[in-house]
Amino acid sequence: MSLRMYPWTEMGDLECSKLRGMDLLGSQMKGILVKKALHMRRSPFQTLTHVLVPVLCVVFALFSRAGEELEKVEPDLSRIAFDLSEFTPSVGVAKQYASQFGSSITVNKLVPKEGNMTKQLSKQLPPINYNHIIGAEFLDSSDDGVLMARAFYNGFTRYGMPIALNYLLNSLAGYYAPGHTISSSLKVIVVKRVVGEIEPPRKKEDTGGKGEQIPLEEGGIFNKSPSDYYDYGDPQTPVVVYECDRCGGHIGTRVAVFISLGMAFFMPMVVNFLVKERLSGAKHIQMVSGVHPAVYWLSNLFSDFLVYLIPTGLIVAEFATFRLSPYVERGGLGVVLLVLLLYGWATLNFLYLAQFFFSSAGSSSVACIVYITFSGTAMSVRMMTTKSLYGPLKEGNPAYYFDWACAVTLPTFCMSQAFYSMEQSFKADSGLLDWKWPGVGREISLMAIQGAVCLFLTLFYESNWARLLIAVLQNAFVALVYPAAKTNTGNEAAEDSDVAEERRRINASPALELASRNSLLVLNLFKQFRSLVAVNNVCVGVPEQECFGLLGQNGAGKTTIFKILTGEVVMTRGNAYLKGNDIRCSLGKARQNMGYCPQFDAMHQTMTGRETLTMYARLRGVRPSDIDSMVNHLIDILTLRPYADQLAETYSGGNKRKLCAAMALVGWPPLVLLDEPSSGLDAGAKRVLWGVLSRARASGKTLVLTSHSMEECEALCTKAAIMVNGSIMCLGSTQHLKNKFAQGYTLIVMLSPKEDGTCSPSGPLLKFVKATFPGSYVFDEHSGYVHIQVPNPAVRLADVFELMETAVKKSELHVQEYIVRQTSLEQVFLAFTRRQTPPTIHPSVFSRCGCTS
Repeated sequence: MSLRMYPWTEMGDLECSKLRGMDLLGSQMKGILVKKALHMRRSPFQTLTHVLVPVLCVVFALFSRAGEELEKVEPDLSRIAFDLSEFTPSVGVAKQYASQFGSSITVNKLVPKEGNMTKQLSKQLPPINYNHIIGAEFLDSSDDGVLMARAFYNGFTRYGMPIALNYLLNSLAGYYAPGHTISSSLKVIVVKRVVGEIEPPRKKEDTGGKGEQIPLEEGGIFNKSPSDYYDYGDPQTPVVVYECDRCGGHIGTRVAVFISLGMAFFMPMVVNFLVKERLSGAKHIQMVSGVHPAVYWLSNLFSDFLVYLIPTGLIVAEFATFRLSPYVERGGLGVVLLVLLLYGWATLNFLYLAQFFFSSAGSSSVACIVYITFSGTAMSVRMMTTKSLYGPLKEGNPAYYFDWACAVTLPTFCMSQAFYSMEQSFKADSGLLDWKWPGVGREISLMAIQGAVCLFLTLFYESNWARLLIAVLQNAFVALVYPAAKTNTGNEAAEDSDVAEERRRINASPALELASRNSLLVLNLFKQFRSLVAVNNVCVGVPEQECFGLLGQNGAGKTTIFKILTGEVVMTRGNAYLKGNDIRCSLGKARQNMGYCPQFDAMHQTMTGRETLTMYARLRGVRPSDIDSMVNHLIDILTLRPYADQLAETYSGGNKRKLCAAMALVGWPPLVLLDEPSSGLDAGAKRVLWGVLSRARASGKTLVLTSHSMEECEALCTKAAIMVNGSIMCLGSTQHLKNKFAQGYTLIVMLSPKEDGTCSPSGPLLKFVKATFPGSYVFDEHSGYVHIQVPNPAVRLADVFELMETAVKKSELHVQEYIVRQTSLEQVFLAFTRRQTPPTIHPSVFSRCGCTS
């Protein structure tokens, strides 16, 4: 498509009014949400895998609970009758009971003789459950002198019931028949079904007239009648203990572990995308496009949380379907939902903060899996085991402090502990939301706080205040560890006169006054990385409607200046103003007036060119009614029409550069920064891009570009500067630089061939030229052409022509034709860049200890 099809006036089609206030925030949020939706739609297998794995893990945990064979215990005891008519008062029997334990076991008297043991136990149920194994109660009947004895056992212990009965019987035997004991044996019975309710007690008539059978969880009670006896029923009948029947043993541990494993597969999807976006530079371009960090992170949180709700809803539905009592009864299903929602809130914000520390997407995904798996399984199971053995942890115990440290810092630990605690709370019949264990109040509160703290730290880290604080700390560290950097401050006499004059002009005038007259004002900008001075007190002003070029080799400091201007890097000292906005204190306002084309292709590979430009139009605040026309116009003027609806990952290098340039022009910002915009473009594409940029400048825009191409600089720039080792060496228009720094002239001479057709020697001609202009030398020679450089700047152009006309007349010099050229800008550039030295960076204190390279 010919550039002539787009007259200069058509660049006005890119002008449009912008949204403001809440309309702008809504447009930016829509752009980010659509971007996330497109990414997930273009990666369906990855998205489905991450979403469904947590659901399948919970299904596995619950199915294994439903189909398992539960191991239960029933004592194999025969019926024994006791005549209690001769029993004496209970004190002696109680002492005999206590004497069986010796000094190794503590025996506590829980209630006085006139107290009620059942009421006392109900008041202290949680501590009793976790601190007492067996017990006994002995009561005298004042009417007939019959002693009533009751054995208590802890349902959390596997063999508590028969052991409690054995100790009770031995206390009776030891009191009435000293030296005799009663032994009992145990029989393990496997129950292959889950019983919903305990079997009701059986009366005398149900047991063949042998007496009343008492439910096992109530303990053994000796009847008042001497002829009665305790009946345990048929030994072949399975007896299901109440707690085990309803809770399934360690279902809480199993659920906690499997949910943690499932979340270890879901969360990497979140962190992987963010790290890729940050490392590719796409996130930075969105910030430069005017997106506030709070809008960026809250939009990501909203979209990620919406996706997280899918596995959360399915997991809650699974609990409701399987109807496990600890997670359904007493409002347990609502607590499950609350725990999962707060876990998503805490973990998403935790990962947003943690992703800043990763330099590759792969390592971030692996680290995420390891972190969630370890904190949700290894550490949690360790604490679950400790609590199941010793009950609530007490202050002073190392496990107590370890538990709190993990709970405060690790959301996954809190989540897994909450699911385990729900089972234990159900067994202990304590409040689900109690702060103390086995309640889940602590875990719920901590996850809510963790999410808020991590979100605050993320937003603070992205704020301008944090950037300045980090810069102050870095500068203090550099000044302390590395030797003082050499700058050109105080050595302005060594500078070129044009550079010194620009510095004097900028430093002599009020910064705000200069900023109002210049689209870009750079004021004594200085940046040091460890011992390397990347930018050395640069001063330059770029008026409106100019194209300013920064030239230099790699490492000269050009890209570092762009990173400072866009806020990616904080200057060590100095300042800069973009359209009157101080980038040190008003970076957000400065970004609203700039477009940025980075050196490398910062784009989302899973979006098409049209979708990419549409997203940036929304971020820029372009009105919805103008977006399509602006996007289509940019696609046409940059000749991207055939590729507009193809994914960016299929673009060639040249098309990616054109798309990056189009991204910088979206919204038609007044100042456009372009870092090597034509790098990788073929000759035709370069001229298309140069034509667009020239028309942008002619329409009132200010352009600042870096380049290696002198041809590009001469075609576009109205003013240029050559940088060497972080300093500006020369400054002015391209013609001014050639006039001032051109080192003589270049002679391009075509030699006439010899009679045999071979090339004539260039030696006689070079000798002739050197005799008149000493120091001349052959720059290049091939195929009958010789390039002779005359480096003496004092030589006049007329003298050169006079010399060459004389050479033409001398047949022995074989001069057929010649061209005289002034030294090109590229030669001026090469003359300066010969002074560029490779950077020398002292190893950091970390590399000295082998921590970094």
